[in-house]
Amino acid sequence: MVLEIIIAIVSAGSVVAALVYHAKQVNQSKDATYATILTQTMKDLYELYRDEEKLQTKHDCEIFTVRHLDCLSVVTHLYNQGKISKDLLDFIEIDLRIAKRLMIWFDEHKLGIKYGSNANGIWTNLKSYCDSNSIDASEDETLPIPLLNFKDLPC
Repeated sequence: MVLEIIIAIVSAGSVVAALVYHAKQVNQSKDATYATILTQTMKDLYELYRDEEKLQTKHDCEIFTVRHLDCLSVVTHLYNQGKISKDLLDFIEIDLRIAKRLMIWFDEHKLGIKYGSNANGIWTNLKSYCDSNSIDASEDETLPIPLLNFKDLPC
């Protein structure tokens, strides 16, 4: 009888240990996934900056703007979910300021019509973060020159 109780206790302990180990593995996997998403998003953002001088058409400018805002919306979403710290967002504040200006630009050129919403409705995480952290839009000079000359570009 004592042996059976000991076996039951050891078995239960083994199950609990396995569950704890599995939970730690899942958390480590999630953290690695968020780090990968963040790394790729920031890489995409800086590739956009690098290639902004290649913008030659209205379509190029629209794609640039949408990708830029998508990247920063992912970052603000991760922040809102508690997956990354405010320190990181403080580090990229200039990017957030540019994004806020891009949202204004997007709406000025009525690009949201085909998406069925304005910029605030599409990139809600980004808008919410900027509003709640008093992030002001950057000046026009921070936009790529083709965006400033958008009306003169071919489709």
